Amino acid sequence: MQTIMGQAQAVCTAGGNLAHNGEGYGNEDDVLLVTLQFGGGAVGSMQYGSGFRWGEHYVKINGTEGAVLIDFKTSKVLLNMDGCVTEHFLHESEEENRERAAFNAGGNGGVAYGKGTAKLPGFNLTIMRRELEAFRDAVLGLPIPAEIRPLFDGTAARSSVATAEAALTALKERRWIPVS
Repeated sequence: MQTIMGQAQAVCTAGGNLAHNGEGYGNEDDVLLVTLQFGGGAVGSMQYGSGFRWGEHYVKINGTEGAVLIDFKTSKVLLNMDGCVTEHFLHESEEENRERAAFNAGGNGGVAYGKGTAKLPGFNLTIMRRELEAFRDAVLGLPIPAEIRPLFDGTAARSSVATAEAALTALKERRWIPVS
């Protein structure tokens, strides 16, 4: 959410260990419901954890002039402007979108482990190629594009850690916590 909305200003969290408690389980929280406040009055919410029986993997953004649904399970991006919904690629090609959707149809969209001899899906190869090209260019001293600069200067990492820390504090203290 912060990649799209910018740094969160404050966070409030509810949750707990709801589905994996008792003998044979740890005491880790398996459901977290996080609400983030952003600059300009925007608010976002997130559900996270392993305690959900119906896994969902999407981002929905509702704005004053339309809405966006980024569905990672079906590999679709839907844009709703004035009641007109258009579909867009999540990946670089329609083939990669179909491959990603088929990959997720067999599971819950989570982490998948394979053998070293297994062929990587094309959508993973594209992402890895783009990441390695960006790293190579940075090492060669080429300009880093503005949209990925936070990944290189530590901004994205510090922002994520600060927000996660505030979210866990908010859960413990049951109140809004500023993100510093």
